[in-house]
Amino acid sequence: MLRLKIVSLFPGATVVSWRVNNQEQLFVSKQSVFDGKRPIRGGIPIVFPQFGPSNTGPQHGFARISRWELKKPPERLPTGDVEAMFQLLDNEYTRTMWNYPFSLTYRLILREKELHFNISVYNPGAETLSCNLLLHTYFKVPDVRRCQITGMRGCTYIDKVRLGVLRV
Repeated sequence: MLRLKIVSLFPGATVVSWRVNNQEQLFVSKQSVFDGKRPIRGGIPIVFPQFGPSNTGPQHGFARISRWELKKPPERLPTGDVEAMFQLLDNEYTRTMWNYPFSLTYRLILREKELHFNISVYNPGAETLSCNLLLHTYFKVPDVRRCQITGMRGCTYIDKVRLGVLRV
């Protein structure tokens, strides 16, 4: 039996709860305000079209505070998994900050002990666009000092914790 619970809010399509065997997997700050106007502090917000501050819009873009459309309501698949799909299209609000046509599609699949994501951006316009698209995940962990990130050997990255130093 699938013992998962997931809650995703339409403003920002932010996943704010994911439970496995009745244990919460995501951190959400008690200071979060669920008013649809400000981003949720925690969970799994979607960052688009830029990561970090912007001169024309909110930090980390508008996707995490925009109203997404539920394209496919949660549905149990023959495998027992549960799938849902959201979509965000460019509109008057997004074009005040980023003047490109786009379509973001966000697909969530819940498995017994896993949460799978597929997120894509489609550019229907003729002009090339450049953007950042990421899931800014806040996992709830018992002791952050005991956490490790593995599988990154040989990858180049910018260490923002250490003043933006380029590392390998």
